[in-house]
Amino acid sequence: MMAFSERVIHALTRRVKRLAENIEHLKEQVEDVKVRIGKVKRLDKVKAVLAKNEEVGRKLDLLTDNMDVKSMGLVELEEEVKTLLREVHEPPSLVDLAVRRVVEERLGVGELPTTLKVKVEGLQEERMEQVGKALTKFYTILFKTVEMNVMEAVEASLDKIDQLIDLAELE
Repeated sequence: MMAFSERVIHALTRRVKRLAENIEHLKEQVEDVKVRIGKVKRLDKVKAVLAKNEEVGRKLDLLTDNMDVKSMGLVELEEEVKTLLREVHEPPSLVDLAVRRVVEERLGVGELPTTLKVKVEGLQEERMEQVGKALTKFYTILFKTVEMNVMEAVEASLDKIDQLIDLAELE
């Protein structure tokens, strides 16, 4: 039977992997916007607008810079997620394995060495502390992802690109 902390770790792992997939999807969207901005800048009609209106060029450069910032932020979050997954699945020490076995088998601690007794008695608390730290990191990463407003930035950038294309077609 799986201990409570192990079930929490299993559920957390699934959520962290889903978060990693979402971050990867956001990275792809940001890269798509950057590619689209680059293509729009190369259109002859847009080049003509940019030559006449420096403000439009500055705004387009700001869009590119904003997407670069979002991209770098997502790469950092991706690294945090990978680190969290490694921490959650860090292989236990031999002592931890022995302690886990004693707990799982519901063996008495009377005949164990003092060090192992202390470890057995503190195993559940230690594991729950690890789970708590992992959950805190998970929600911190999740909050940072939401705080970045990547989707809003992508949508706003696409709107600005469409406006620029419309402006270029009017000229």
